Amino acid sequence: MVANDGGARRRAARGRYSALAVDGDIREIKAAVDFMSWLDMHQIDMQDTTQSDLDRWLFENGA
Repeated sequence: MVANDGGARRRAARGRYSALAVDGDIREIKAAVDFMSWLDMHQIDMQDTTQSDLDRWLFENGA
């Protein structure tokens, strides 16, 4: 999961926000929501999340 650095806004402002870029941004947003849902299901607060938690989520979700 990669943090979005606002590149979508810059590309849109320049008129270069392609359908492929949209698809990539949607995938990143869905992955973030899935991860946060997984944390909630496992009763793990965001501030208490460890690398081990992320690794386990990635393993369980076939990443």
